[in-house]
Amino acid sequence: MITARAIEAMERFDGGLTAYIQPTCRQEVQAALKEHYGIEGELQSYGAERDEIFGVTAPRGERCVLKIHSPAELPELADLRLRAMQHIAAHDPSIPVPRIIPSGSGDGIRVAFADGTKRIVHLMTHVAGIAQSKVKPSRPQALNVGQMLARVTRALTDFHHSSARRDLVWDIANAADLIPVVPDPAVGRWQFVHDVLAHFAEAVRPRLQGLRAQVVHNDFNAHNLFVDHDDHAAVVGVIDFGDICHTQIVNDLAIAACYQLRFDENDVLAGMDDVVAGYCAVSPLEDGELDVLFDLILVRLAIAVTITEWRARVMPARAPAILKNTPYAWKALERLRKISSADAAEALRAACL
Repeated sequence: MITARAIEAMERFDGGLTAYIQPTCRQEVQAALKEHYGIEGELQSYGAERDEIFGVTAPRGERCVLKIHSPAELPELADLRLRAMQHIAAHDPSIPVPRIIPSGSGDGIRVAFADGTKRIVHLMTHVAGIAQSKVKPSRPQALNVGQMLARVTRALTDFHHSSARRDLVWDIANAADLIPVVPDPAVGRWQFVHDVLAHFAEAVRPRLQGLRAQVVHNDFNAHNLFVDHDDHAAVVGVIDFGDICHTQIVNDLAIAACYQLRFDENDVLAGMDDVVAGYCAVSPLEDGELDVLFDLILVRLAIAVTITEWRARVMPARAPAILKNTPYAWKALERLRKISSADAAEALRAACL
């Protein structure tokens, strides 16, 4: 049952979680491309939660990506993402983030569509490679993921934006606010999810206040990372800054680590510990961050199943797309509950040595 308290909790976050628009007519998209960028080409729609993203292939084979931001979000959030990518490219040009292709009117433009909305549009370079989610994971790959995240975080160290301090549902720092959204904790596997979030609210959240914080990517998962076609250990693309926000640095690492489990029968933390090791090789963690890292990993997985299962119930027609990553999160939670927090924290600390 979806309670009024749950709906109130979810709708508090920026942009809401049920906003959805009908797909834009391709003729409109092509017309906008030609008018503002002088580009004609074939379009390929890429799946996205809220925005619309199209791959564009020009007649001579050149490729780029067009992003049409959701009208449910403030224009300032589109600017936040654009400026963050530009900042990373300027501070560490070797980090493979998309580059913004300006129109005659500037970096980002507002386009009026037939449905009456005026939406921010960005054109970006195409990132080469293959999504990491489509290849077999490995230790070298996970180490490189950790190193790449550390480099992205380091490049954003002095990045500031007026919209970065967002009230975002996917920010681990806000996890306690999702407790009303968890279904009856007495029902099967939801008990562990409830316990993870309750422990965060009582024991972990107070410890976050003194930890390092800055603007971070906040969604460093296998769908947002691209690896080389021939060398699957090499990370050649970092995309999707949709969840970027100002939060604790360790929250960002917890997200990356939780999505890199290899489900090795002999090593509960395999993959996760490699991400942490790779990260620490570039940017060492502080003791306080290491102390809470495993708890935050559990929290991120608990957030993932809570949000996606809730959204699927509210919007059943979109459930298949919303729940695409949920089975992984449930599997990871089931696996990680078998190890004590103390043992896991010790193993992750050892990975940083």
